[in-house]
Amino acid sequence: MSSTIPEGFFAYPSSPPTVGETIRNAVSIINQGGIAHIRTWEDLRISGRVVIQEILAAIDKAQFFCVDLTGLNLNVLFELGYAITRNKVIWPILDNSFATYKSHFEQFRILTTIGYTPYQNSLQVNEAFYRDQPYLINSPTLFEQLVEPHFQSTSEDQMLYLKSRYDTEASIRLSKRISGSPLTQIVDDPQEVPLQYLSWYGTNIYKSCCVFSHLIHPDREGALLHNARYALVGGMAFGVGRRLLMLTEGDYSAPLDYREMLFQYKTATEAFNRLDEWLTPIEQAWLGKESARRGYMLTLQLATELKSLQIGEPIAENEVEKLVDYYFIETVAYHEALEGRQTVFYGRKGTGKSANFFKLGDVLAADRRNLVVRIKPIAYELQAITDLLARYREKDKKTYAVESLWKFLLISEIANTVAKTLEGRLQTEMSEDEASLFELISREDAMLRKDFSIRLERCVHSLQSIEENPKRERRIELDQRSISEALHEGLYKELRLVLGRILSNKKRIAILVDNLDKAWDGNNDLTNLAEFFLGLLSAARRLPIDFSREDSRRDSANITIAVFLRSDIFFKIKSVAREPDKINSYKLSWDDPELLSRVIEERFTALHAGNVVPNEIWKRYFCETVKGVVTKEFFFKRSLPRPRDLVYFIKAAVATAVNRRHPIVEENDILDAEKQYSQFAIESLIVESDLAASLLESLVFEFIGSSPQLTAEEVKGSILKVGVQSEAVNGIIDSLCNLRFIGVEVAKGEFRFADDPQEYKKAQILSRKLSERMDQEPRFMINPAYWAFLEVNLETS
Repeated sequence: MSSTIPEGFFAYPSSPPTVGETIRNAVSIINQGGIAHIRTWEDLRISGRVVIQEILAAIDKAQFFCVDLTGLNLNVLFELGYAITRNKVIWPILDNSFATYKSHFEQFRILTTIGYTPYQNSLQVNEAFYRDQPYLINSPTLFEQLVEPHFQSTSEDQMLYLKSRYDTEASIRLSKRISGSPLTQIVDDPQEVPLQYLSWYGTNIYKSCCVFSHLIHPDREGALLHNARYALVGGMAFGVGRRLLMLTEGDYSAPLDYREMLFQYKTATEAFNRLDEWLTPIEQAWLGKESARRGYMLTLQLATELKSLQIGEPIAENEVEKLVDYYFIETVAYHEALEGRQTVFYGRKGTGKSANFFKLGDVLAADRRNLVVRIKPIAYELQAITDLLARYREKDKKTYAVESLWKFLLISEIANTVAKTLEGRLQTEMSEDEASLFELISREDAMLRKDFSIRLERCVHSLQSIEENPKRERRIELDQRSISEALHEGLYKELRLVLGRILSNKKRIAILVDNLDKAWDGNNDLTNLAEFFLGLLSAARRLPIDFSREDSRRDSANITIAVFLRSDIFFKIKSVAREPDKINSYKLSWDDPELLSRVIEERFTALHAGNVVPNEIWKRYFCETVKGVVTKEFFFKRSLPRPRDLVYFIKAAVATAVNRRHPIVEENDILDAEKQYSQFAIESLIVESDLAASLLESLVFEFIGSSPQLTAEEVKGSILKVGVQSEAVNGIIDSLCNLRFIGVEVAKGEFRFADDPQEYKKAQILSRKLSERMDQEPRFMINPAYWAFLEVNLETS
């Protein structure tokens, strides 16, 4: 073979067997032609095995990389990710006669912008190979098009954590371990942002010193796409020399030797120990600065001024410091919480609940006269709670148990926060009250010094124990006494006395609660879960009253509590409350376009050192109009009114323009980014719906290709087609309206998207009166945020 002949490598799955046979025949013919020479993974067998290092060495040696994506094989995708960051020319193919595999690829959104060559036999592979000429390596690579343009000139040591899709026991323990790491963490959380694009992964891989990836059991729902994405990203990370650990639940019988990178576990303890063993030396090196960063940080200057455009991250947890210090937008809701005037702040995902949580904690803690108690559990198990509450037949007993549980959890969290503050003092002497506090929280039976999630589980277990006692008398007085004993009522009273004396000189004890929705799952008993969270709101009302009382034994303390809840959870809580009007609440809303635009403009100004005028972003970096609409307005009209959605949409548009080497974001860049954002918005729907995920997905897909405006009969017809019974149709319509998937016509040509039950009732009445006045059936509109994904037929509107 002449040394001038380009060398390639062909990666393909071993199953289905027809794929391997087709590729082997095609490669044989290509090699005989003499225009290029291709090796396959099967050419590298050593004693019947294929070692991953041999494959990666062969990819390094090759000038181009051919890959068959049929079936989204994890080994193949790992090798593809490796080849991308090794800057190889990529030639993807897929046997599109397998309907299921084709559908899987189309759902695998991270690669759909790349495209593939379809085939069904070796002749078609050969014809396409000579037509596409991947062996002519002068064309731009995927790395040069989609990854390299997004590198920034500054970077820092961090960990990229690819989180599990499910909060399993292993995921909870792994997340807790990582959250306590001194390394900065960027988290790809499928529950928060279900879809990231290739450039996002590339940028964060290059900014990271290590990458940890948590795959899920192959039998879990959604495992194929989840694991496929993480396998691809794992290959990218390995390709640029990042330290990589991939943990997987269950048994993957892969032909490659991944033992150095992929660890299979059977228990959460095994998973935790492996992560700890891998992460500890990385942390020690970072803390001790024992070695240089050795190329972990690449600094590639962006080629055009557009590439310097920064607007931050969509998720508050991924940029807490910048958010708090530079571009937090102060709203009425924020000031209500700052003054302690409201208890519950509710809003949809992405409306700023966590942003408010972080900002409030930072501002309140800046005043040393305040004590800030932050409750933000990473994850916890609710199934035991629903099982417990289902056993209570007496409403009063259930209410008493849940409220008592929350009061104990809250006061123990205050005690732990005080203890940590005292431990951080330079002086070692303690007062008598402080010593008493440490003695109380060190009691082994109460486990007060344990993590919030562990204390919650312990309290539930204690209540379960008294409920399972068949010899116990059934009188309410004894029930309440037993509940009090199980939840350490005596300890609660002692803590109240000691904390009152310690905290009496504090201006305010501010308890902030967030992240409770992490464990909310439509598969659980939502009524019992709502009663569980209602107990928190009741305790949040009574605890400040308890601490406000002062007498010969008790000192008073000023306690305020702010709880941040997702809208759907809040409304479910109100539905089970006896007196819902007494719940102090404030809605986080971004329906004002001017307020929402500040989210982008102030981020832009802050991240560019204040050297630009906020409005300049739109004139300087974006085309004037999109489809005849002013660009700024187009972003607002085609996205849900939430900061997270707007940031995601605009970042996708900028990324698309940078990929194409455009000096400004052009109309086509925005329209293509809209497709990415619309997919993101659709996938985010599932998290906030009481409907089963499979049913909601079927419902959404039934609207593909329809007109944006639909009559009531057309909407009902689409719902009936997915097998919903006729008597349940109206309820499904209500759910779709409350999700803002569709809106009702309230005036001629005016449609209202309401995500509040009262707003929706008003909209229904207006819609009914309009249809009576116009003598026509009610009409609905699909939310414009979903038009691109659903490919709605705008010509019919």
